[in-house]
Amino acid sequence: MDGGGTRTDGRTPVHDGAGGGRGALGRALAVQQRASVLGFDWQEPAGALEKVFEEAGEVAALVAAATPGDRDHGATQAELGDLLFAVVNLARLAQVDPALALDEATGKFVARFREVERLARARGLPLPGTTLERLDGIWDEVKRRERR
Repeated sequence: MDGGGTRTDGRTPVHDGAGGGRGALGRALAVQQRASVLGFDWQEPAGALEKVFEEAGEVAALVAAATPGDRDHGATQAELGDLLFAVVNLARLAQVDPALALDEATGKFVARFREVERLARARGLPLPGTTLERLDGIWDEVKRRERR
């Protein structure tokens, strides 16, 4: 590495150790931690939350402008990637492990959806074949039961 913080292979220290078998969430977290060490970071999660809102707005604009079957998947992928990266940054600044948070949220979804499936079957509702609105109503019912 030279005195300016750039390696002889052209990579800056923010890239060092950011690959190496980690999943995408882990890599994003490692890159952000490195950038933070170099002073490129928000002091509070509020700045990262604003970035999440900005990126979500960009995704919303792309989705709203697209017609079915005519979506620019490259642009959508890029903007969704930016949104996910911003969410990982928010999690980091809120001192939450993004991979653990996602894993827990996925587990919660699976448990809830199993209950939606069970209730739908008990009510004689076909899956697939029941409207999203009806399934969403059952989903809300399951969530209400959890809160009790």
